[in-house]
Amino acid sequence: MAARLNRRFTSGTCDTNNLSEAGVLVHMFDGYESNAHAFLPCAAKSATTADCNGEYRYAGRSDRWGGSIINPNLPGLFHRCSIGMVWAPDVVAPHVSCTYPRDGSTRHYKDCNSEKLHASGCVPGCWVNTKHGTGHANWCTAPRKPKAGCAWRPSQLREMLQESIGEVGSKMAGGMPSKGELYNEVVVDIQAVVRSYPGALEAVVYGASPECRNSNQARAVQRQKAGQARDIAHDFLESYGVEVPVLALDADEDSTPFRVSEF
Repeated sequence: MAARLNRRFTSGTCDTNNLSEAGVLVHMFDGYESNAHAFLPCAAKSATTADCNGEYRYAGRSDRWGGSIINPNLPGLFHRCSIGMVWAPDVVAPHVSCTYPRDGSTRHYKDCNSEKLHASGCVPGCWVNTKHGTGHANWCTAPRKPKAGCAWRPSQLREMLQESIGEVGSKMAGGMPSKGELYNEVVVDIQAVVRSYPGALEAVVYGASPECRNSNQARAVQRQKAGQARDIAHDFLESYGVEVPVLALDADEDSTPFRVSEF
């Protein structure tokens, strides 16, 4: 699997509308995951508690998750030293809701939790100003310059990738940190993805970039993350009867970012 993902990574292009050709689609854990089964979205238990891996306020966001497309030109990931999952692009592509060339701030005021919003065709994570039960679409349009904070439709993946790679270049030229810290966001209907298990999940990964292993303390944390990743893979095996590999992920590597876990 590591070799397959490395080939997909190195051949990834920003000149395509095909998710399978763009690179590797990775979801790094961000607090939306269930404590009981990390490959599932968390759900609210009450107004103030949930089985979330992160803060309870994310419990109402069980309708969408975000991931990032990575390739040699776009190696950026959210929470690079965390645990994550690699999604199968052919399986997940029909369930992509929208994309952003940067962090789409999909936790903030982009819910579709009112009857009025549902009736209006609201897309979770893609509409804006939905805090008070109202809101509107904010789709990017091409070739006109994209609107601030707009979301690209799934059919316009190429436009998003081109905008993302342009941002990486300009921010690097302006003295920004490494391009590994600049990531795109692909928003998916996570409930639909879950219904596509086990085929939608290809691997469980943990961060192995230099900053994740450049000290004894960092190495200890990395070892812990690797153990947690193995537990998640074992839980997936027990839940779906399919074994998925646990891989280390160093997106700073241009040709072999995925490798078999050393722990």
